[in-house]
Amino acid sequence: MKILFSPCHYAFDHAAGSEFSWAYGLCDRLARQFPGSAVVTGFSRLVEEPPYRVVQLQPSKKLLDLATGNAVRFALQYAVATSRMVWGGGYDVIHHVLPFHLDYTFNLAAITGVIGNRPFVIGPIQAPNRLLDVDVGKEGLTGQLGRERSVLLVGLVKTVYPLLAYLSRTTLRRADAVIVISCAAREMVLARGVAPDRVYIIPPGIDASKFVFSPFEHKASDRFELLAVGHLLKRKGLDTILLAMDKLPSNVFLRIVGDGPQKQSLIKHACELNIADRVIFEGWVSYDEINPYYWNAHALVSGSRAESWGQMYVEAMACGLPVISTENVGSREIVRDGETGILVPQEDVNSLAAAIRKLVNDRSLAARMGQAGRRVVEDEYDWDKVIIPRYIALYQSLSGHKS
Repeated sequence: MKILFSPCHYAFDHAAGSEFSWAYGLCDRLARQFPGSAVVTGFSRLVEEPPYRVVQLQPSKKLLDLATGNAVRFALQYAVATSRMVWGGGYDVIHHVLPFHLDYTFNLAAITGVIGNRPFVIGPIQAPNRLLDVDVGKEGLTGQLGRERSVLLVGLVKTVYPLLAYLSRTTLRRADAVIVISCAAREMVLARGVAPDRVYIIPPGIDASKFVFSPFEHKASDRFELLAVGHLLKRKGLDTILLAMDKLPSNVFLRIVGDGPQKQSLIKHACELNIADRVIFEGWVSYDEINPYYWNAHALVSGSRAESWGQMYVEAMACGLPVISTENVGSREIVRDGETGILVPQEDVNSLAAAIRKLVNDRSLAARMGQAGRRVVEDEYDWDKVIIPRYIALYQSLSGHKS
């Protein structure tokens, strides 16, 4: 069996993190399982040549370009590439991996029937966040130029949205299998007319051999270190965590790994609360270098106002950290309240501080939650032992059905 992963994503990179790590982890492992398979992407950052074909549609790019214009260009490019490769490559399954944004992303090769009778798979799809990251953009969307571009973009999207939604839903209904990462995403896909027997919940995986367990007894005993990981956006709720820190004892520290447009305001906020000596801003850390931060921390903390998934929850659990998070789609899907962590209501600073204080005062509970989290990761999220076998079984089922 030969699989054509088209598109994989804008970048094929094992160290990009989040959605890009899903795409790489999935396609690399499956392409190695099925000789002759190929990956179509924007550009590749791989140092070594993999034992399968990687087709780069935008090889001159070095940085991610998530602008609307490039999204449209990329959609046309992978439609053409898919058509050419299907005609000449003898692929058995066509898999549109990522990106796939509900009601915006479409696949012309699938819609026009170019792929023929071959099984067509989409996903893993996540539910869109209910909050937009308006503080992100090429110009940061902070200056006048950013605001003007934002207004123009919103106007353009509103104008073409009905067409995009039609094409996106047509693409979904053309699929023999639509893979979603959560129950919330499943409900959204079903609402767009996809038959229930074609929707499969398969979460993103994790390399459990990389994110190894760190025993709680090996951590510092004279302090309690909280770890927050992610882009520093308003949506991520770091301001809520800082307010909670102001209510915690002086032996509780917060280490923030990530960068973004909210960094300076967060630093200022920490100073105003007189907790700057207990808040460490590490800045951006590459995906390959993140592990020691998990290993040294006592708990992961998140104040996120919206997460469609939250790969940092899974990574932290793999490393033996209990997770303290505000409730959102991702945290409710991943964190088992009272077993692998503690979930608190949105914007509830007192509840967040109380949850942290509970683990600070009961380190044996924190250790048990960390151990439980590791077991959940091994049973449900391990790429090689759990997730990849589910994809292989799905491919084989679809190919047998179509033959």
